Amino acid sequence: MFCKIAVTGILAAAAISAPAFADAKSAASCAAGLNKDAQLIYNTTAPKVTPTTNLQDTIKSTTRGLVMGGQIDRANAKPAAEAAGQCLAQLKG
Repeated sequence: MFCKIAVTGILAAAAISAPAFADAKSAASCAAGLNKDAQLIYNTTAPKVTPTTNLQDTIKSTTRGLVMGGQIDRANAKPAAEAAGQCLAQLKG
């Protein structure tokens, strides 16, 4: 579990600039409480998040790819994406 949290923190920190580091820390903390599918969406999407990213489109595209790739069950995709999106929103600051 610690490894997942550390990886999440690294991904979150890499996705944003230094001034918003507190937001990355909050996002990583949020992500640590997500279920497996939501964490996968978060970890896959976080490196793509910038201050100008359209989160809804990015999360939707990422989640669709994970479903099509068989990594997330379609029935779980929407709630997992919504949960991940709440954490990813913190990256935008």
